[in-house]
Amino acid sequence: MIPKNKLSDICTTLTLEKAKEDIEKECKLVEKKKQKHDDEKDEGLIVDGNEENNVGENSDEEEIRKWREKRLMEFKKKRELKRDGVYTEVCEKDFLPCVLKNNNVVCHFYDNSFKRCDILHSHLIKLANKHLATKFIKMEAKNCLFFMNKLNIKVLPSLCLFIDGVLIQTCVGFEDFGSKKKIK
Repeated sequence: MIPKNKLSDICTTLTLEKAKEDIEKECKLVEKKKQKHDDEKDEGLIVDGNEENNVGENSDEEEIRKWREKRLMEFKKKRELKRDGVYTEVCEKDFLPCVLKNNNVVCHFYDNSFKRCDILHSHLIKLANKHLATKFIKMEAKNCLFFMNKLNIKVLPSLCLFIDGVLIQTCVGFEDFGSKKKIK
């Protein structure tokens, strides 16, 4: 176990490094603005010394504000791309791209006539809402015989768990969930 003071030192070091990076970025922005301002001055766009100070200060603040807004929008887009929370039906042709494109995938092979498949559907819907980084999909067994054979699925309901496109585990029926209690 790491001693408390050493852990504190590590955290302090990481914080200082991050602060240093932020200051360097800000300095680069200021230098870039000064260079742009000097270029405008050389071209005769700025005449008065007072205007030079006002324009320089406002443009720096404006540039920082724009940079922050841009980074915030990038972060929101990235978060929205990762956010899923939906339990969706996929067809056989979309199965492979879906599994390969997403880091974590849970695939439920089901048959509408099986009551246990319906029970598992309700639980997977709840899990999909809680685990947004995981893609939850379902495939009707009669429509995906090729993958049923390739994944050696013979009992329904079956769950296949994929990480980075690799099958990690197959849960067959309710026996693999570890509880002797009846799942409702």
